[in-house]
This record gives sequence, structure tokens and C-alpha cells, in this order.
Amino acid sequence: AGLNVAMLEYRGNQRRNRIAFVEEDPPQEAVEELKKLWGYELYSLESSHLAEPGELATTEAVIFRQAAEKPRRVLDQLKRYASTLLLHDCRVFIQPALAPEGLDAAAFRRMVVDALNELRLPPSGLSKDDAMAFGAWFEGRDSAQLTPFVHLVGRPGVWSDVAALLRDYPAGDPPRNDLRIDVVDAEGKPSQLTPEQEILIRRSFSNCTSIHLVALKNGLSRVLTFRTYVHLLDLEGGAGGNWPFIYFVKIGERAKISKEYRAYRDIALEHIPYHLGPRLRLNRCTLGHTQGIIVSDYVSGAETLKDCARNGRAVPVIANLFNSTLWAWRNISSDPEAFPLQEYLCEKMSLPIPPHRKPLIDAFGASRSLEDLKTVVRKVDGGPVHVGAIHGDLHATNVLVRGTDAIVIDFEKVEPRAPILWDMASLEGGLFVDGFIGDRRSGQELLKSVACLYEPSAFNGDVLSYHPRDGSAWFFDCVRQIRMQARPITNASRQYPLVLAAVLVHKACNKDDFREEKTEGLSREDVRALAYLLSERILVEISAADSARGTAE
Repeated sequence: AGLNVAMLEYRGNQRRNRIAFVEEDPPQEAVEELKKLWGYELYSLESSHLAEPGELATTEAVIFRQAAEKPRRVLDQLKRYASTLLLHDCRVFIQPALAPEGLDAAAFRRMVVDALNELRLPPSGLSKDDAMAFGAWFEGRDSAQLTPFVHLVGRPGVWSDVAALLRDYPAGDPPRNDLRIDVVDAEGKPSQLTPEQEILIRRSFSNCTSIHLVALKNGLSRVLTFRTYVHLLDLEGGAGGNWPFIYFVKIGERAKISKEYRAYRDIALEHIPYHLGPRLRLNRCTLGHTQGIIVSDYVSGAETLKDCARNGRAVPVIANLFNSTLWAWRNISSDPEAFPLQEYLCEKMSLPIPPHRKPLIDAFGASRSLEDLKTVVRKVDGGPVHVGAIHGDLHATNVLVRGTDAIVIDFEKVEPRAPILWDMASLEGGLFVDGFIGDRRSGQELLKSVACLYEPSAFNGDVLSYHPRDGSAWFFDCVRQIRMQARPITNASRQYPLVLAAVLVHKACNKDDFREEKTEGLSREDVRALAYLLSERILVEISAADSARGTAE
């Protein structure tokens, strides 16, 4: 998938040795080049072949050729064939027609490009003008496209170009049709995968005999996650046997999986110590047409930071998180720089308050609109900012704890250049919205309990006290440690409170409806509504201080 590695495995025999031409006999010049020089078997692909697993399992590439006399015929063929071919990891090529004399040659290519955009087929071989025609769904606009994709051939009829691409991007192992798949949901009840998900599993674990997938309770990213037990084939020199290997598997939309794969590969694996992040199994990560799979080692023997924090054991873990796990990200940003902090934070606050949560926010006593809060953020000069790579979603369940080690998971929202304080504020906000679910106090009692943490003096380094029997004592300990870690990279007194206020609004405006969740004590809806009140408190204090300063001057 375009990954540069130092060691390449040489395979004496091609895993797939056939190339198909859609609904036509292979042209003679292709036979001369691809069969005689490269050793491929050529054949004509018909729709009946899509239902025969053995046909696609041995097919390296499929070539669509647009005919000048019937240029739209290839569009219908793409609708019938392309999705299945991508799902089976066949390499797909399209040759736009050579325009007859007097006709616009570019029109034939535009017809193909429009079809790829309409069908949302991941493209390759685009010109800059081609790429601009694609919608927001296209994940490869700013980065190299990941296979499988549909490649537009630049020089129709030059078969050496096809052979060169197959050499650089060979098809992967085909799905293992005899792989035994067993799926259960988070309650242990039998469940099923969709046909596309099942084929992706059969590709990812093509060297296995069986796989047992146990669904995990999902976060808020709308993807499927599993703890997975697999038995490997007893291959020569391999590690098969009766004892299962355990992996973490995530299945979701292709664009999301592609983004997270790149974040793992390009940022996390390069900068996070090997024992403080799950190891991505690059050879098992696969993409289809609309969905994809990420596979990593399963982090065994760990608990979430939320559970660790509630038990009063999180302080050394938070220190480890920022001083070891994510240290390289912080260390890269050695000097603060000019950064449009207000614009960045207002973008994070761009979601409206969900209608189902607005009455609850008002009932808790909110007095300022979301636009009022953003106006305060726009007016405050945050000063120079430490900028670098951030996790982007560092909440209390995306940090796992083993001993005093902080292990980071879920890199779907990694940002290569953003304020580093966002991660620290996200952890504080995440501990609030996740850690107080089920708290037996009322919302007003909880707000009163943590109120001193959100006064101006608390952001200026004042030591905050609490009664050890207070139900928020654990949260005070965590906040102290987080803000101590944030202090060295805070370049103006208002930077951290501004970022924290934006984080709290961002979490309060999460559009998911949690009203059906059964919880004794404060619900998830309650604590997200309360997060809005905390943000309002921070920004009202900042606005009042600015007004007082203006009056004095």
C-alpha cells in the first residue's frame, strides 16, 4: 500500500498470475507484452465470474477499456464490477479512449473521472485537475492513495505501464474461503458481519484457520471494534498450533480507516515507545471499496485511565503519559510560534448544541449562548503557541493503564500540526465527562464541588485544596498533574483556560443522544451538559477580567 520498507520478501512465484479484460478478448499487443514477457495468463472477465471465488483469487489485475464508439459502456461496467474487484484486492485499471480525429480527447477522460467520483471509487493516476473534481469523500487528495484503487492509465495501449504498476503494487493474498469465522456481541450473543466485512476479515487473516471476534463496547467513533482470537496455519517455519493469538480489530468506513492507518504508521510508530502503544500489524490492515480493517496487538492486562483515576491511582500514569508516551511529540515543539489559536478553537466549537441536550444545559443554569462563548474566544489574544503532533482525542478511555505505564490507543483523529495543549485539555475534559458518570450527587452539587478548579487563580498555579472524603478528590489530583504538565508549554496566562473551554464545549456539543442509557446517578447526558457550564464559567471570568481591565485603562 505504498509503504517503504527496508526488507522486501522475494516470492519466486506470483501469488496471482492472471489479468482479465472486462467483457472482451485480450488485444494482441497485450498478449505480446503481458503474457510473453511477463508471464501472465490473460482472459475475458464476465459478470458470472464475480460469483466464483477461485476466479478472482487468482486474478492480479482487471482492465477496463473505454471504447470511442461507445464511451459510456465502461461506466455501466464499473457499476457492475468495480466494487467486488476492489473488495478482493484485484488491481483495477481504466484506459480512457483515444479520441478519433476531430473529437475532444479530454472529454473521454472527464467522463471516466466523473464516473469514479459518482461511484466513490478510490482513484489513482489523477492529474491535479482530475483531483479537484472529486468530492470531500476522496481521502487521497493530500496524500498518497492506499491500495486497492482504480488507476487511470495515462498512456492507453502501453502495457509496460500496467506491468510496472503491478510490480510496484502487487495484489495481496486473496480471501481464505475456508476460514472459520465466529462473531459475538459485547454481551456474548451470536452476531454477524456484513458480506464486505466478512471478505475483509478473510483477507486480513488469510494465513489462519479460524477466528473468533468478541465485540467491544464502542466509543463514539461509530466503528466496530473486536478482541480477536485467531489460530494460525501450521506453515513450515511458522507459529501455528492450538494456542490462539490475540489481536485488536477495528472495522469502519474506508476514509476513517485510511486516516487512522496513516496516523499509526507515519506518526505513532515513529514517536511512541514500543511498549506504550499497540503495535500495528501492517500486513493485516486491509481496505475494500467502502470499508477497511485495522489490526494491532491487543493490549492485555490493562484498564482504562477513567477506572484508574476513579480509584485514585492516576497521578503517576498521567505523568508517564506526557513525560514518556507522548514525550517525542512535545519535545519536537521546542519553540512557540505564531498560530491562529482563536480560529482553531472556534472551529472546534463549531458544532451546535444538540436540541435534545439544550433543555438540560438550560436547566443547570447556563446563561450564555454558544455564539456568546465563541465571541469571547475570538477576542482573546492567545499569544505564541507550542505546535506539534497531537492525538486529537485523548479522552479517559483512549489511555490504557498497565502498572504506571500509559498506553495510548485510537489514532483516528491525530493532527500533525495543532496546539499541543489541546491533548492536555482533552484529557482533563475527558476525565470530567467520563469520570463522573454515575456520580450520586446532583449536577449542582458536582459543579459546586469542582468550582474552585475553574477560577482564574486555579489556572495561575495556586495550590488547590479539597477534603479527602469529597467525591471529586480523585479529579482534583488528576487536574493538578495535567496542569503541571501543561505549564511549561503555556506561553500566556490564558492559553490553557481558553483551550480547556473549547474542549468542554466540544464535548458538550457531541451530537450523540445518550438518553436511552440506563445509569444510576448522573447520566452521560448530565455530565456533558455540565461541561458546558464549566466552559461558560471559564469564559465569563475571562470576559469580566477584560472588561475590568478596559475600564481601568
